[in-house]
Amino acid sequence: MRRRESKLSFKDRLAAAAVPIAIYGGIFLFTAYGFWDQVMQVESSSLTPKEDIIQATTVDAAEIEEMAEMLRQEEQLQEEEVLQEQERLEELKKETKEEEKRIEELKQQSREEEQKSLEIEKKRKEEEQKAAEQAEQREREQAERNRKEEAERKKRAEAAEKAEAEQLFGSYEGAIKRAVQDNFREPAGTSCAMRAVYNVNVAQNGTVQAVRLSRSSGSSDFDRAGEVAVTFASPLPIPENPKLYKYWKEFNFTFSPKGCL
Repeated sequence: MRRRESKLSFKDRLAAAAVPIAIYGGIFLFTAYGFWDQVMQVESSSLTPKEDIIQATTVDAAEIEEMAEMLRQEEQLQEEEVLQEQERLEELKKETKEEEKRIEELKQQSREEEQKSLEIEKKRKEEEQKAAEQAEQREREQAERNRKEEAERKKRAEAAEKAEAEQLFGSYEGAIKRAVQDNFREPAGTSCAMRAVYNVNVAQNGTVQAVRLSRSSGSSDFDRAGEVAVTFASPLPIPENPKLYKYWKEFNFTFSPKGCL
């Protein structure tokens, strides 16, 4: 009880004692007034014995003591209720602070989890982007390798095809030369030292489409006679191979007189 009372300030004690003091004062005044009234009645009548006055005073004192005890009990009960209310408020305040702390911890935990999720998502996107870039780079590199391999394959195939065409056409060069020589009309002054080179365009069946002098023999008569001979030799004896025709549809032909190497 002393511990709890120590929590009350002087102002609270004074306020709590004011009510009992007022009640005691009222009772005292009431009792004094009643006592005085009885004395006055005794004096006026001179009939009430002294024992009655003493008994009335004793009875009134007991009632006062009983009321005082009741007031003390009421005061103690009020003090206990005040202390209990203070303790309840303190406990409620403590619970409120703990709840606020728990809520703040939950908020902090939620923020941390959200930040962690954002970091995980960021890392996932970066890894996906990196993987996509690597895949794209691999595709580009593979495409470049394929392109180079295809270009190399085509180059080898063209080289092989060209070699095949040159070999095949070479086997017809003698026949072409003989056909042109058969149509050549030698001009005066022709010698074996004369050589003329012509650029010849032929159709797929060997028909001569165009003849142009690429290198002169030194004799205009010889050059013109050679050009006429190529034209009159049409169609020239060329290979019948449509696939390789593109290699000899235009070729250079070196002409020399018959009987000359």
